[in-house]
Amino acid sequence: MPASPHLFQLTIQQIDTICTFQLAWGTGQRLHAQLPMPPELMRLYWDWQRAYLNFYRSLPGTEASEAIAPIPTDDALRGRLVSSGAGTSTATDWQADLAEFQHRLQLELHRWLHHATLNPIRQEILKAAHAAEKQGATIDVLITCHPLDLARLPWETWELGAEAGIAARIRLARAPFTIQAAAQASSRKRRRPRILVILGDDRGLDFQREKQATTALRKLADVLFIGWEPGKSVSQVKDEIQTALVDARGWDALFFAGHSNEKDSMGGELGIAPNGYVRIAEMKAPLAIAKQNGLQFALFNSCKGLNLAESLIDLGLSQVVIMREPIHNSVAEAFFVRFAQALAQHKDVQECLRDACHTLKTQKALTYPAADLVPSLFRYPHTELFRIPPTGWREWLAVVSPNRVEAIALIVLLLLTWQLPVQKWLLERRVLAQAIHQDLPFRPTPPAPPTLLLQIDEASLRDEKRFRPIPRDYLARLIDQFAGTPVIGMDYLLDLPDEDDPLLTASLDAAAQKGSHFVLGASREQNTGEWRYAQDSLRNPEWSLSGSMTARGTLYAELLSREPLPLSFLLANLHRQCVDPSASCDLTAIPQTQRAVPEQPPRFRAGWVTRLSYSLGQMWLHPIIDYSLPPEQVYDTLSSQNALDVDNPLADRPSQTLFIVPNYAAAGIERENEDNFVAPAAFRYWQDGRRILTGGEYHAYLLYQYLNNRMVTPIPDVWMIVLAAALGKGLLLLWPHAAENRRRYLLALGGSTVFYIVLSLELYASSVAIALPILSPLLAFWLVAIPRHRERQP
Repeated sequence: MPASPHLFQLTIQQIDTICTFQLAWGTGQRLHAQLPMPPELMRLYWDWQRAYLNFYRSLPGTEASEAIAPIPTDDALRGRLVSSGAGTSTATDWQADLAEFQHRLQLELHRWLHHATLNPIRQEILKAAHAAEKQGATIDVLITCHPLDLARLPWETWELGAEAGIAARIRLARAPFTIQAAAQASSRKRRRPRILVILGDDRGLDFQREKQATTALRKLADVLFIGWEPGKSVSQVKDEIQTALVDARGWDALFFAGHSNEKDSMGGELGIAPNGYVRIAEMKAPLAIAKQNGLQFALFNSCKGLNLAESLIDLGLSQVVIMREPIHNSVAEAFFVRFAQALAQHKDVQECLRDACHTLKTQKALTYPAADLVPSLFRYPHTELFRIPPTGWREWLAVVSPNRVEAIALIVLLLLTWQLPVQKWLLERRVLAQAIHQDLPFRPTPPAPPTLLLQIDEASLRDEKRFRPIPRDYLARLIDQFAGTPVIGMDYLLDLPDEDDPLLTASLDAAAQKGSHFVLGASREQNTGEWRYAQDSLRNPEWSLSGSMTARGTLYAELLSREPLPLSFLLANLHRQCVDPSASCDLTAIPQTQRAVPEQPPRFRAGWVTRLSYSLGQMWLHPIIDYSLPPEQVYDTLSSQNALDVDNPLADRPSQTLFIVPNYAAAGIERENEDNFVAPAAFRYWQDGRRILTGGEYHAYLLYQYLNNRMVTPIPDVWMIVLAAALGKGLLLLWPHAAENRRRYLLALGGSTVFYIVLSLELYASSVAIALPILSPLLAFWLVAIPRHRERQP
């Protein structure tokens, strides 16, 4: 496994009166320092230990079962105690005595560790902690001590980074001096973790609270209790333990409660029954099998476990929590209950240890003084700490739920993208991105456009009597000029009578005789809601249809949701049947009502989701006009003034539909300039910044989409924000060490982002024609997927 930039290994060795400090990190970087061992430090430790033992021996309910001078062994202390050290105490106020020695011990240790000689080591760790703080991560410092007596000191109290306010970014744990077996992650993936609980010799002890706390974990893990019971012999208990350890189903965690003791030659011993012990050396083979089957973590809620931790880590177990000193039964219970509660909250074992010690320090300090100094975590470098993963939907939901900052940001993002103006702005930029993608040089050359926009501009009407309504005699001249063109559309409402109507009627009839077919504009009256059509004298069911000129702004397409059908839809159908010389042009075959177009693609209609969204003030899944296409692919343009100056304007365009449209400021039905819109961003991209889109150009784009049976459906930003946030959380769950491997993780995020952008662009351009939003879901994805250090309150 590659070295983590957030892992430091600090090895402290004592030779005579000199201690050597060696800090290793990264890809082989090392720092060395030598410092004399304070002559008072170990004496203070032995004095503290004596005061500690005297206090807990004096607790009510603790009765000595035997005496080994000068300190008796108490069954309520989970170990067999032997005197050591030089200090003595005759004080009867053991709690005050303990507090004094603890203060003196921690003060001396603090002075020693803050000696100027160790400045380079401290500064290197603090530099990494500051960098980790900027990334929202933590660093791990694993402390290794040799000889074993040196490991008895409370190294976890080292206030690294406290003066800089970054102590929370530094996690202290321990590693044994000797590691021979390789720790390996279990390849076995279990739906639920399996926990083996061994209850040992319970003389003077009470395991009831520990049983209750472990039983509560059965909601999240499979738990098996084994151990001594009245009537069982020592050999039976040993056989039961060995059989359980080699169970082929494997275990993830091992809990032991009972008496234990240090044995230098045997790696520690566990009291499994009255007067019955099992040595770690005896359990080497079954423990190796258990490790192969997935055993990661062991907790020994018993006394004096330094030998146990060293031995088990050396056997290949990656994480072990032990008590370095004898521990009172009541303390062991309080510790384990809080540890199990934190484990049930899906915290890793180092966080569980910190929570349990914090509880002892802040809530039980007067009842159980100094108890928080006793537990230690020994672990392998570069291993994933054990935790119970979420199993039920509630646990899963708790993990994937955003934190407060993320929730506020996501709510703001959702509220913003709920607003139609924001949606339109984002959609315009999404289509603009597609236009830029469409403009890349490797794109194929499009076919000739199907439509010719015959634009009546101000220059064409300069000599006419008026702009509004359009002079009918001028229209008649244009119809005469293009008589015989198979399909002619008019983006004009000719509902009001005019003195030149007979002239225009004659031109329409004459053109129809030459094979022309017309689609005339219709519009809804704003006040009454009634539809207005061209004068009856200008329409003939044999050669003309009426189509809606309504435009739903410039962004959204007009669908087949009302009658008359859209002008562009009717033109597209006429184009299919009439432009091809071999086709038979029959207007009666052209669908003219909603009921007559059931065979049309579903995207031409508003689905139930879209209709529902209308009631919510939304436009979910409503197709859009595809301005990502360059105008020259959609239509050609010709000024009507120029068209009247040539004999056969469509001689070189035999397969195009003619669309007569206004192109001047006064164009409109109800008011001037009504037919001119602010051009969308993609259209401006193609037109070198031209800011006006005419109604005729809008209809030409819509005609192109109807003609090609292709409507681009935008996926709502709101939907994709929720999905992106869920995917971001899911990625963090699948990559639990994102904060430690931040660079690689950010590269993965960047690669995912590029992949999504390319996917979105290609889906839009494909026959699927789905416009996935880009900006808002990526913001949501990065917001929740970037690894942060979440402070957990103990």
